Amino acid sequence: MAKSESDSRSNIQEEDRYLPIANISWIIKKAFPANDIITKNAKQIVQGCSKACSLARDEMEFDNEELGCYP
Repeated sequence: MAKSESDSRSNIQEEDRYLPIANISWIIKKAFPANDIITKNAKQIVQGCSKACSLARDEMEFDNEELGCYP
C-alpha cells in the first residue's frame, strides 16, 4: 500500500470503517426466513465481528508497511 493511501485511510472516521447496523440487518434478513426475528443483541454481535475484522486488517497492513511488504 502506498504511503498516501495509508495516510488517507487514517483520516476516515472510526465508525465509518465498520459495517453499520442497518446494513447488518439487511444482510441477516436476506439470509433467514422472513418470519424470523433478529434481536438487537445479534446485530451488535455481528457488528462487533465487523470491527474485529477491520482492526485485524488494519494491523496486518501496518505490519506489512513496517516490513516493507506491499501487496
